[in-house]
Amino acid sequence: MSLSSLPSELVSLIAESLPRADQARLSLASNQVRSSVQPVLYRNVQFDVDTFHDAELELFEDGCRRLGQAVESLADDPARCRFIRRFASKDHQAWLDREDLAQCVVRILLQATRVEQVDFLQTDDEWVTQLDWSPYYYIAPVWRVLPRLPSLRRLTNEVGPVDVLHLESLENLVELDMRTHIIDERAEGTLPASLEVLHLADVRNMTNGWFRPSLFSHLRSLSLFNIDDNAVEVIWNAVVAYAATSRPSTLKRLRLDLHALDDHVEDPMDWLDDSDTMEAERTLLLRSLRSFEPLAASVTHLEILSTPEQDWRSDTTCLTAVVLDAISSSFVHLERLELFFGGTCHALCQFLPTHPHLMGVILRALGKCQTLRHLETNMLFQNAASLRTYESSNERYTAAIDSALAPTAQVLLRTVPSLQSVILSQDPTQEPALVWARGETGEGRESSLEELGIVVA
Repeated sequence: MSLSSLPSELVSLIAESLPRADQARLSLASNQVRSSVQPVLYRNVQFDVDTFHDAELELFEDGCRRLGQAVESLADDPARCRFIRRFASKDHQAWLDREDLAQCVVRILLQATRVEQVDFLQTDDEWVTQLDWSPYYYIAPVWRVLPRLPSLRRLTNEVGPVDVLHLESLENLVELDMRTHIIDERAEGTLPASLEVLHLADVRNMTNGWFRPSLFSHLRSLSLFNIDDNAVEVIWNAVVAYAATSRPSTLKRLRLDLHALDDHVEDPMDWLDDSDTMEAERTLLLRSLRSFEPLAASVTHLEILSTPEQDWRSDTTCLTAVVLDAISSSFVHLERLELFFGGTCHALCQFLPTHPHLMGVILRALGKCQTLRHLETNMLFQNAASLRTYESSNERYTAAIDSALAPTAQVLLRTVPSLQSVILSQDPTQEPALVWARGETGEGRESSLEELGIVVA
């Protein structure tokens, strides 16, 4: 039996299980096979330069040239464009530096009548800041064509394009991920009222008119990373105004990953011991939590995370006790909590509660969370003797940490009767170190995410 004699549906299933390069080779087998493979091959289209990093200039220029040819070829083929569901332009400032190429991208999008997601992606923000910004202007026509895409539901915008963002014109948009953007308050318009999922990272100059109270009539998930005091104030105003309408909130998932970084500080180590910065971190997080108190009753999934790139420099054990107390008194219907402080390198050595009083405060606060079912954290209850092994050798310290995992899980399960699972991991972006589930006897037993049916986003 030849490949061409297989049913089209089976060939498509085979193609879906293959890497993209193999899908392209498979499509060359015959015209019949091509018709089955191309809908899979062109479902997700991403244009970027493979040789973007650490490449010789000649290789880089050759990569840009081949990429330009691929864009032109796709623009001239409406049939292939109609297969596109996701279109991504990555590192466009490196290769989309011609007006004719930008117009080809416009043609691709207009012919992609079923495209649901468009992403403007960026590999390295620091690299961008060292370049001439003029190439960004070539992509402006691409941005302006987005309101003409009737099926567009999801949009990611990382560093650009340089153009007025009339987001309210995207009337069917339900997911928006916006990173590293300075809002022009004179001409920005507003966020789409249709949004259900919103992620804002390093967004500056946020205004009350841009972030409207009506967002909370549809918003299910809100993620805030590295926003400033002004943004907290704007969002607080929106929350208060919406709460005054007495309409129920749709907000179910809230992620706060905040840092009080001063723009003039080039090296974070310069303010490692800066008490003012520590207090600013603590104040910003608590202010953010309190800002959502009027809508907190609807939130079932709360994430308090510190990214590896920017560590919390304050006393994380003390801060955790205060944060948990604020959570337990406001988020009364919380079912899932993810709580991390410190970066990848510092999480465990910064977050080992050893003082009996602080341990008691943390456990009492957790005990108030009567609906909490799943807890994921880098919090470990360790004794001082084991902690001192960190100074002697990494291997002994790792062994001490491992020895604290199971007892910590058991303590947490006993403290919070509603808990069904505890996930202990050093970094929320990595695989969990240990997963414990409540057994039939009430005691914890070692488990897995798959067994519990938990998806770590």
